[in-house]
Amino acid sequence: MTQAAPSIMPKGLLICSAAPFALMMAGPLAAQEQDDAVPAQGEQQDSGDEQDASDQSIYSGGDIVVRATRLRGEVDTDIPVLDEIGAEEIAGYGASSIGDLIDLLGPQTGSARGRGGGRPVILLNGRRISSFRELRDLPPEAIERVQVFPEELALQYGYRPDQRVINMILVDNFKSVTAELEYGQPSQGGRAKWETQGGLTRIGDDFRFNINGEYTSQSSLTEAERGIARAATNIVVPDGVDLGRFRTLLPQSDQFSLNGSYSKSLTEKIQLSLNAAYELTDSNSLNGLGTVDLFVPGTSPFSQTGQDAVLTRAFTDPRPLAGYSTVQTRSASAGLNSDSSGFRWSVNGNYSENQTDITTNRALDSAALEAMVAAGAVDPFGADIGRGLSFAYPDRSTSLSSTASLIAEGSRELFALPAGGVQLNLNGGYTREDIRGTALRSGEAFATDLGRGTASVGGNVSLPISSRREGVWDAIGDLTLNANAGYRQLTDFGGIASYGGGFNWSPAERLSILFSYIGEESAPGISDLGAPIIVTPNVPIFDFTTGQSVLIDRTTGGNPLLLAERRNDIKFNIGWEPPFLDDFRIEAEYNRNRSRDVTNAFPLLTPAIEGAFPDRVTRGPDGTLLALDARPVTFSEVNAERIRWGLNYRGEFGGNKDEGEERRGGPGGERRASPKRVAQQGSTPSGERNGRAEGQSEGKPANGEKAEGEGGEKQAERPQQRQQRGGGRRGGGMFGRGNDGKARWNVSLYHTYTLQDEVVIRPELPPLDLLNGDAIGASGSPRHKVELQGGIFYKGMGMFLRGNYASATRVNGDPLTGSSDLFFGDLATFDLRLFANLEQVLKKKKGFFKGTRVSLRVDNLFGGIQNVRDADGNTPLRYQPGFVDPVGRFIEIDFRKQF
Repeated sequence: MTQAAPSIMPKGLLICSAAPFALMMAGPLAAQEQDDAVPAQGEQQDSGDEQDASDQSIYSGGDIVVRATRLRGEVDTDIPVLDEIGAEEIAGYGASSIGDLIDLLGPQTGSARGRGGGRPVILLNGRRISSFRELRDLPPEAIERVQVFPEELALQYGYRPDQRVINMILVDNFKSVTAELEYGQPSQGGRAKWETQGGLTRIGDDFRFNINGEYTSQSSLTEAERGIARAATNIVVPDGVDLGRFRTLLPQSDQFSLNGSYSKSLTEKIQLSLNAAYELTDSNSLNGLGTVDLFVPGTSPFSQTGQDAVLTRAFTDPRPLAGYSTVQTRSASAGLNSDSSGFRWSVNGNYSENQTDITTNRALDSAALEAMVAAGAVDPFGADIGRGLSFAYPDRSTSLSSTASLIAEGSRELFALPAGGVQLNLNGGYTREDIRGTALRSGEAFATDLGRGTASVGGNVSLPISSRREGVWDAIGDLTLNANAGYRQLTDFGGIASYGGGFNWSPAERLSILFSYIGEESAPGISDLGAPIIVTPNVPIFDFTTGQSVLIDRTTGGNPLLLAERRNDIKFNIGWEPPFLDDFRIEAEYNRNRSRDVTNAFPLLTPAIEGAFPDRVTRGPDGTLLALDARPVTFSEVNAERIRWGLNYRGEFGGNKDEGEERRGGPGGERRASPKRVAQQGSTPSGERNGRAEGQSEGKPANGEKAEGEGGEKQAERPQQRQQRGGGRRGGGMFGRGNDGKARWNVSLYHTYTLQDEVVIRPELPPLDLLNGDAIGASGSPRHKVELQGGIFYKGMGMFLRGNYASATRVNGDPLTGSSDLFFGDLATFDLRLFANLEQVLKKKKGFFKGTRVSLRVDNLFGGIQNVRDADGNTPLRYQPGFVDPVGRFIEIDFRKQF
């Protein structure tokens, strides 16, 4: 049993974490006093009245002077936006919540960096949030715009630089009550799913409130429902019994969740947000029939051979072996955010706990029956044998894992250089993780008591070198360098450091180049170290050594011997927006990962893996695989290189002429700018983007200089543009946007090409080439991956299609035993979503159809399942389609109504 580590945070480190914030706050307070006393040149003193940041202008001497500042909710950064999606385009995704929308944005928010793998960093109106739960259940109708940024922006908000950043900008005023009902099932039958949810959302001038409840029920899916075949065995089964009825591919489950959030502006500049959530999941899986080994003497009147024999008999009474799981998650968070006088800061606290209770039946209490069979008193082949049997005491485990954190971060301009201001972000905090649990296996008790405290401090600095806008070395374009460093003190691992740097270079308008280097150390997760040990019987597995599909006892849980990981990553990204295409962007990205002492789930049991971890494998005298210890392991090295390139393109067509002229500002007016273009023209700290202020020609000074008369015309156009994007003040309902007779479409295509993917298990062993026959996962590593998605939305009806492709792979067999190679075919799957806003389609603005949407979703539209073959062209039993993809094509109907 591992003892809990001390939880006291070192006082010195706590002081170091807090000191930078005190220094950062001192500057803005002094600057604010000066700003209040004397207005800056070319500006008026703020009257205190609130104005929309996108629509400010000043009149001086009869001429129009434009002061274009950042649009409300935008991110204050010179890192280029990778993609920006307006309200009309958001409606075309047919999403039911922000969580659903982020899932649909997968290609745009993905990365080839090879780290993380979870959801991207989420900002709300340009600010950090205390937890994703704050906005997970908000309806997408509440979003004005979505901005997607590269991983480098995460550093400026105190996050790790391994995931992209999404900024959600909400509308000014919004209210809705939403109810939704879904039913779905596979086209092959089985696994029915019911889901109901309801939510209330209110967004006002200085507050936001959302509460959402959801219940989901899914039936089990058994091997018999997918026609799973089993290898012949010597187990005696009662007549007419199909063993597949007593083994589940997917468990029966019920899930309930309740999530509530509240946000309030305490002052004009400080905002408070609160969140609380509860989730309960119950599941029940079947692990086959219980079996008993019965000794039948040759002298028994029931012996069929006249010789002593051992008979393995399966019993349907009392019931199948089963596993029961109950998971309860309780969470709460609070955050404070402020953005004033050039100083942005946030303090966020979060607490969550996860309680898991698992019961697994593994054996029957058969001692009395065994004695009667051995004495010849009971026929071991009889149909009624075993009635009244009971289970031996089941395996039980209970664990409670909790995480509490308090994180503070702040960002401000330190001083000005000729090319711009030097920006500094500092962050620090403390996180406490605990796992406590007990387990009873085969009558033996075990306990887990692990704890980890992590104190952290870090920072990032951005240093502008050249600027076209400021006329500083403008021949090379806009160039900004950045550097970051961090230190974490773990109570169970000691100190680990991180560091990195890079540059953001725009040699020409519409062209951006980003480079970054990351060096860091990472400790194994506390669950990897201390999760309860669980043994699950009758788990199907393919044994590459013998070429057989067998049922084994599989052990899972934590491994306290894992090491700290060291990482070194390089990323190079180039993006271009052609001047001859609106709302089109193409980008390419190169990533190289080098890692040492990597924690990994136990890999696919190939001969090479078994040779590296022989103590994890249990075999019988005849070489049959009996058991596997699949707890996490440490790899010596993991090396990978990838190239990812792709494009995003969206547009619109149709609509009547009058509407089109109005949206362009009337006859003879300019063509309406896209949401992204509008944002780029006025989103930097000085109200500029790409070398010019709103209404200002390139090369003319900003910051109070007078613009040409055209500035007034453009300034007058901007409120209209903002309304066209779905912004401004409006009430609830899902149809206040995109209802102008125009069709809107979007398409995204990304291709990932893997140059290298190698694993070194131990220094003395040759590397495993995952691209050429070696494997650590379910199969080898595909060299090519393609992500495609696109949609169209027209007059209340929409279609959205998403596709994924992975190229074929191979897993080498064992030439010493003669086992065959396995060939995993390439696989392409497509998901289709069709939806209709009945209020628009039927033109019913009152009554039942008001605010109503119906959707049809088909996942895996063509029922694609990966084809697995051995060298003889046969499919091993373990890789039957029902095992590879039990669900297959899944069809779901959704009814949603907003009030």
